[in-house]
Amino acid sequence: MIMSKVSVVICTHNRPECLKKCVDSILGQTILPKDIVIIDDGCLDGSSIQAGCSAKNVKLKYYWKDRGLQGLTISRNIGVRMTEGEIIVFLDDDVVLDPEYLSEIVHVFTDDVNSEIGGVGGYIIDAYTIKQHSISRIFFTGWKREGKCIQLTPMGALVVRPITERSEVESLSGCNMCYRRSVFTEYEFDEGLYNYALGEDVDFSYRVGKKYKLIIEPKAKLRHEESSTARLKGYQLGKMQTANRRYQYYKNLPQGLWPWFRLQWALFGVVLINIVNSGKRPWKEVLACLAGNLAGLFFLPARSGKRSSWF
Repeated sequence: MIMSKVSVVICTHNRPECLKKCVDSILGQTILPKDIVIIDDGCLDGSSIQAGCSAKNVKLKYYWKDRGLQGLTISRNIGVRMTEGEIIVFLDDDVVLDPEYLSEIVHVFTDDVNSEIGGVGGYIIDAYTIKQHSISRIFFTGWKREGKCIQLTPMGALVVRPITERSEVESLSGCNMCYRRSVFTEYEFDEGLYNYALGEDVDFSYRVGKKYKLIIEPKAKLRHEESSTARLKGYQLGKMQTANRRYQYYKNLPQGLWPWFRLQWALFGVVLINIVNSGKRPWKEVLACLAGNLAGLFFLPARSGKRSSWF
């Protein structure tokens, strides 16, 4: 088995079964990582994971965060400091990798002899499709541009065309994003986006993409099982849906009267989609989410480098 110069960082919160499945898929790779760093926002027993890593001679580093340090962006920044590899791979705890995933990611960086590529993402099965009939699609109006396959808008990542080959994008998905270590001498995750930090992956990758190329490699396949356990909902989710989108717009996107109107259209879309999907959730949760949407229209997270206290 070939050992690579790859470090894997997994930020987790009370999903032991998902985490074990994710780590097992890492240990089943055709090339193994140098180390796996687990940042725990909850309280998990990592003994079974330790046994699996030891059997494969992969170094496991486990960091339990106290309550005062909770938040995904804080976890990611801690994880970076604990890694040893030249390529740092961030995975959600509910993803399952194809056995060739790490090998294909490494190939992209190896082929980049001029170090123009800063970040690479794998191909999330069933995620990169163009939803022609989805209600959410009309709220991307006005943002589509020629060029990169995935583009950043206030509604999130817009898939402009299907990804069938190695393609340049404007943002990477936080469930699987891989960066050169050198990127972190210039950039860090924005800890102003606190707690669940909706959109932190888009914010970070978009900033990196201003200097380096960001690539999706469709040969690096994975499944994102999107566990419902320990997932944000209700008022907190609703507030992040609107507040963090506004934050992304003011921080990263072109400004002006017409872009501002497109932002308002996107925010209206967020609220409308929550109403349309209300039959899938308890009504109290839906009302709490809509109240959070309204609150988020009058709030922005703290600027980068400052802790937000809005929960």
